[in-house]
Order: sequence, then structure tokens, then C-alpha cells
Amino acid sequence: MLIDLLSDSHLGFRFGMRLCAEGYNQREADLEAAFAKVIDDIIVSSPRLVLHCGDCFDKYNPTDRARTFFIRHLKRLLAALPDAALIVLRGNHDTSREVRSGSALATTAEALPLPLLRSDRAKQHKLAGEFTPVIDLVSGAYFVDSFEPANIVVDDVLVHAISWARNDAGIKQAVDAAGRIKRPKSIERMLMILHAGLSSLPEYARMTPGSQTLSPSELPHNFDQIFGGHYHGYRRFPDTNFTFIGSAERTSAGQINQPRGWVSYDSATQDIEHHSIPVRDYLDLPDFNAQGLDGKAIEARLLKLRDELGGWRDKMLRLTITNVPRDVYNAIDRDRIGRLTAEPVHFELNYQIIEPDFADGDVSQQTIRDLATEWTEFAPRALEKRSAAEIDNALLLGAQALSGHLEQLPAPLIDAASLANAGDAS
Repeated sequence: MLIDLLSDSHLGFRFGMRLCAEGYNQREADLEAAFAKVIDDIIVSSPRLVLHCGDCFDKYNPTDRARTFFIRHLKRLLAALPDAALIVLRGNHDTSREVRSGSALATTAEALPLPLLRSDRAKQHKLAGEFTPVIDLVSGAYFVDSFEPANIVVDDVLVHAISWARNDAGIKQAVDAAGRIKRPKSIERMLMILHAGLSSLPEYARMTPGSQTLSPSELPHNFDQIFGGHYHGYRRFPDTNFTFIGSAERTSAGQINQPRGWVSYDSATQDIEHHSIPVRDYLDLPDFNAQGLDGKAIEARLLKLRDELGGWRDKMLRLTITNVPRDVYNAIDRDRIGRLTAEPVHFELNYQIIEPDFADGDVSQQTIRDLATEWTEFAPRALEKRSAAEIDNALLLGAQALSGHLEQLPAPLIDAASLANAGDAS
């Protein structure tokens, strides 16, 4: 059986200020185009089963545009592949923090034809030492929109689907229970799909509360393959038969060097193949060293870089300029650089600023010194119209306050109003 998988479509995602030709956010349009391209490719592939492993939408309450777009292309997929089965998993972005709010996937399911099942009720199969409901799916779309795992059989393949759980304990309990499932006699392959992090990746190594991250040792070994959503890059872990499908488009700069697309799986040979799709260029440009350059020279380097790229209006870019002295950075024409870097769809421009080193220089040029020195220079200037006794008392009062040994001072003292007026004069 040929099985095609996609994940993390994040329809409705918006970023930046650029608008597309139709008048809405360019990055939202980019993610729509990527999703449509994946659907095109899957239709050409003509699989028996399609699995979407979560985060269909970028928000649990998507806009009408995002929801309509998703429904339209699922209908297109089902119309082109009337004998295929589609299973859609709920991800964290599809899940409301309030259970009573429901899910956008539920209303999406209502807009599609009912799936064709071999019986109106789930059959009871003895999977984990007890009888468990199993959906026998023939064709059409089945949405896993429950906190309880679902078991769906398509021909001789059992799909155990675990959507985003209520909490960290929920995902671990579900995965632990999945490890006790025994293969029914009529099943050739057992697959598990889920939406969770994996601590093997640096992004999830900390396993922070609420991240629903699993360690490799917690993954069950009774499944032929495990496919996951949530991580946006395509990654395989052969030791655990685990594969992250990845997303069809990027939603952050951290995904610059990751391939985009979808995955196919042949249940007979167990071959897994990633299929890349073309997406908007997001380039991680080599750092350039600004040592010895002034603001105009930096601007000239940026213009030269644009020419070398053949223009950059339709690109997304990230660049770090290193060794920028503080005085050069302060003198850069922000408006000119801002207009220049506003041309691309997105330009993440970072400066590595070098602060001046006064260790061997004139102490009088330091912008920040110890407070005691600052006070001894500030007070006489601020109180120049006061008597010498008042100035001496103010200096002593400040020195004691800064040292943490404030004591009663002899008269005459500076009253609060005088100090306030002196501060205003400074």
C-alpha cells in the first residue's frame, strides 16, 4: 500500500507586512501555495491512504479564509482520489486551551462528505489485552479530534493515531498504552502517528513543561513505523523507526536549511521517501566583516550584495554584519538602511557591535563610571549656587548613602526641595 503523509500546514500563518497581489499577507499566501502544491503532488502519486499529522491551521480559531481554503483542497483531493482514505490528526495549534471551545477540525469535518466505513459502528478488536474500538475506514476523510487515541484500519494497515494531548502526562500515558497493542492477524503493518516533540532534537532537549516531548526510550517498539508532526523539518531516526514529516513551508528563520515537502511510505517495502517542493527562497547569507568601514561603506556593501543576488525583492534573507564599532553603528543612516532592507519579503539584519575599550584610555571619556566618582563630580556642579558647607554636606550625604552607611549629618543640611531644584537645573 502506498501511503502519503504531510504535516504542519499552518494555514492562516501571517508574518511581516508584505501583501500579495490579492491584498492579504504574503506569507499566508505562501503557505497556502505550498499546501496546494502538496495536494497536487499527492493526487499525482495516487496513494491508498493519506495521513495529515497535525497543525492544519496556525490557530485553533482560524479565519474563514484559512478554513475555507483547507476544506476546498481536501474536497479536491477526495474528488480526485475517490477510493483513497484520509486521516487528519489534531495538533497543538489546532487545539484550544478551553475544551469547551471545540476545534476547527470538527467544523471542517462537517463540511466534508461522511467517510465510508465498513460498518456504522467501530468494530471491537482485542488489541491490548482488551477489546478496543477500531474504525474500519474504506474511503473519505476521518478526523482524529479527540484526546483519546483512535485506531483506524485501512485494508491491512492499522493506524494508531494520538492527537495533541491535554498535558505532558497525557501523551506519555497514550504512548505507553500504545506499546501494549498486539498485531491482529489480519494486519500486515502497524503505524503510529502523533503530534509531539522528541528530545533527540536540540529544539526539544530541555523538555519544558507543556512541550509534550518524548524521549526516544519512551517510544514503543511494536509498530513498523512511527510518523510525527510538530517538528517542521524532515528527520529520520532509524533506531526507533521514527520519522518527522516536516512542513511544506517555513514559519521561522530556524527552518532555513531544512527541506520542505511531504513524505511517502510503501507499506510493502517500508521504503520512506521525502518529496521536496519549491518554496520562497530564504537565504542565510554569509556574515560580512565591517571592520574599517563607515556607515556609507556598509550601505554600499548591501547594495553590492543585492546586485550579486540579482535583486532580492521576492526573497527572505538573514544577514549578520560583524565587527561594527559602536560609533559607526550610531552614525548609520537608519532610514536609508531601513528602506533598502524593506525591499525583500523579509530581511533579518543583525549587527555584531563592538563597544569601545577604555581600559588603557582616558578615564574621562568613559560613559559610565562608578557612582561615587559620578557623584563627586556632579554634586558641586549642580549645587554651584549653594554655600561651601551645603556642598560638603551633600557630598558626605551621597558618599554615605552609596556606601550603605547613612548617618545623621551636622547642620546645615540640604533640604529635599533644594536637591530637587538642583536636579532640575542639571
